[in-house]
Amino acid sequence: MDKLPPALVQVWLTMAHTEQTHFQDTKDKAIKKLIHHFGNVDIAQMYVDEFKKRNEEVVKRN
Repeated sequence: MDKLPPALVQVWLTMAHTEQTHFQDTKDKAIKKLIHHFGNVDIAQMYVDEFKKRNEEVVKRN
């Protein structure tokens, strides 16, 4: 897995879950990117969630 900015991965996830039909091409491209980098969408979501969790722990310590 590449080290990608979690914000970018979150954008891909948002687009992958869109229900708006006029974004279908963008949705398909986002899903392809997620699968390419993570193997599947669920692992990409876990990547973003873990990053958020680590950041929350750092904020709580400070």
